Amino acid sequence: MENTNESSLFDFSIDNIAANELNTAGKWAKRLAIVSITCIALLSIAFIFMGIAFADIFGNYLPREYSQLVSLQSSGIVFTIILLIIMVLVALYASLLYKFGNNLIKATMHQVQDALEIAFNSFKLYLKITGILGILGILITLLNFLN
Repeated sequence: MENTNESSLFDFSIDNIAANELNTAGKWAKRLAIVSITCIALLSIAFIFMGIAFADIFGNYLPREYSQLVSLQSSGIVFTIILLIIMVLVALYASLLYKFGNNLIKATMHQVQDALEIAFNSFKLYLKITGILGILGILITLLNFLN
C-alpha cells in the first residue's frame, strides 16, 4: 500500500542561503531589465529624431521634379515606425525579466508562493523567447553561409 502522507517531489522549502541567492538573482534581473528598458527608450527617441531628420533631408535637398520624393519621405517614416515597433517588442521582452526579478524579490522577502510561481513563469517565457530568437539567429547565419 502507498503511504498517503508522503510529500510530492516539488514540495520543498528554501533555506536562508538559497533565499539570499534568489534575492540577489532577482535584484540583478531587475537592474538588467531597468537598464535595458532605459536604453530602449533612449534608442526609440533617437530613432524618432533620425526619422524626422531623414524626412526633412529628403524633403529639402532633393529637387521637386522627382516623382520619387514622396516615396522617399514615406519610406523614411515607414522605416522609423518599423524600428519603433521592434523597440516596443524588445521592451516587452525586457519587461518579462523585470517581472521575474520583482516577483522573485517579493517571494523571497515575504515568502509568497504565488509571487514565486509568477516569477518562474515569467522567466520560463523569457527563456523560451530567448531560445526561439537564438535558433532564428543560427538559421539566418546558416542561410547566409549557404548563399
